Amino acid sequence: MKNSTFTILITVLALCALVSCKKELNGDLLIQNVNVVNVETGELNAEMDVLITGDSITNIETHEKFNYVAKKTIVGTDKYLIPGLWDMHTHTWWGYEDFFPLLVANGVTGIREMFGNLEAVKNIRHEIENGAIQGPDIVTSGPLVDGSPPGWPGSDEAKTPEEGREIVRKQAEEGAEFIKVYSFLEQDVFEAIADESNKIGVAFGGHIPRKVKVEDAVKAGQKFIEHFNGMLEFTTKERDYYFSVMRGGAEDSVLSVFTERRRVLAENYDSARLKPLINLLAENQVWIDPTSVVNRAFGYLDREEFTSDERIYYMPDYAIGDWDPKENRFLKTRKPEAFEYERMWYHKGLEMMKPMLEGGVKFLAGTDYPNIYCYPGFSLHDELQIFVEEAGFSPLEALQTATINPAIFLEKENELGTVESGKRATLVLLNANPLEDINNTRKIEGVILRGDYLDGDSLRADIEAIAAKNKLPKIREVIKPFIVDQDIEAGIAEYHRLRTDSLSQFNFDEEQLNTLGYELLEMEKPEEAIRIFKLNVEMYPDYANGFDSLGDGYLAIGDTTKTIEVWEKAIELGSEVTRERLKSIK
Repeated sequence: MKNSTFTILITVLALCALVSCKKELNGDLLIQNVNVVNVETGELNAEMDVLITGDSITNIETHEKFNYVAKKTIVGTDKYLIPGLWDMHTHTWWGYEDFFPLLVANGVTGIREMFGNLEAVKNIRHEIENGAIQGPDIVTSGPLVDGSPPGWPGSDEAKTPEEGREIVRKQAEEGAEFIKVYSFLEQDVFEAIADESNKIGVAFGGHIPRKVKVEDAVKAGQKFIEHFNGMLEFTTKERDYYFSVMRGGAEDSVLSVFTERRRVLAENYDSARLKPLINLLAENQVWIDPTSVVNRAFGYLDREEFTSDERIYYMPDYAIGDWDPKENRFLKTRKPEAFEYERMWYHKGLEMMKPMLEGGVKFLAGTDYPNIYCYPGFSLHDELQIFVEEAGFSPLEALQTATINPAIFLEKENELGTVESGKRATLVLLNANPLEDINNTRKIEGVILRGDYLDGDSLRADIEAIAAKNKLPKIREVIKPFIVDQDIEAGIAEYHRLRTDSLSQFNFDEEQLNTLGYELLEMEKPEEAIRIFKLNVEMYPDYANGFDSLGDGYLAIGDTTKTIEVWEKAIELGSEVTRERLKSIK
């Protein structure tokens, strides 16, 4: 009897050990039997179970070590889990509703906004937090801080050192997480901005102003440099002469032309100066965000095989209005050889990157979308591809520029950047190993955004619907000839006829009439433009930008009373851009 009882007990214990007595873990989402990519070491942890509770990773263990009770299980067999990707140079807040779907579908779960409207970003974050929209984590600057005149409208203009200090204080008080400096600052103003930033403890960086040497910017405390800006200026053979021209101490008709400067810098590269540059940047822990995709674009705009990119159909019209070199204010007067000079500069910079990396310089991945031929989400993968295929990085080194490096740079490595227990559950599930081929980051099975699993096929279907719509004939192009050749009434009548009879055959989205209205303003037809803007807000009464544009129509005829009236409606609908514009006329 005793032996029989003992045998039964042993059998029960054995069964418990094999099946039912495993420790039970509860969570919301289980990624089962997945290969976890360690982006710090390049190791692959195969056949792991990753448990997520809320927006955090709560457990990572070998497959079937525990019994899991999860609300949702995703089978990760033969798939690869990486941290969410960051694009560290973006321009998003004014087009976020169109850009966010493209970002998320491409696994871009974090962005650094480089020309921010602080109130708008605050509201966008609120929309994300309350679930109104799906969007990435956002780190933001305020407006660019530039000299006089500034390179871009909407910049904060600093003509004197004290103005620069005041801008830094104001932006920091309003919530800027860093200060972005721009190209046309005078050296004494730049130094004042740097000093004030250091005093109040806010990071600053961006462009190296054209009158400032890299070593002076680094000495002043600049911790990040965009677009590979200033690198070839440091390594040029005639740098003293070059800066004497930039600072007005000498005149040079060649160096006064931007694209000619590109050529001169590339042709006069001094390889002996690369090592001192590397030492300068590495010793001072300066981060480089080369934005190679936008640098490449400016060099290849004369190549149809580059510009005939089908991804343009994912983009809203308002974002690509200046992508045609004939329309772009920086490009329309360029001579044909200027594109070759841009290519020379671009490729010389690529040659420098791998030695810089090997010398301890840290890199970040950024795109500068939606600058010319840079696509939200898609171009981040292009940037990683360029790091590997043109600059010579390994796939791991490239992957680090969009994962662990941003986390370290942002001082958030305890939250982000790796797939580890206790960190944020913002991840990307891939169908192939990115350590073997960096292009495998494009093969997305799903995205985990703050703990929520988003199916890759569904994400792609959503953005494919956008592209399909944008491939349709644009209604504005159909009705514009009626307005020009006949009158506004004929154009509006044709709009209504086609909307009634052929709605599915044309692109009727909100941007169409909006863009047409601005085209009519450029043709000096303000009354017709106002009629089109009014038609747009009648058809789309919740379209904030439509009311903003109608205000521009009234401004064109000098009616500020009506401008204020419709702009207040735009603000009511959530347009922070309009709020800033309204301040300028009240």
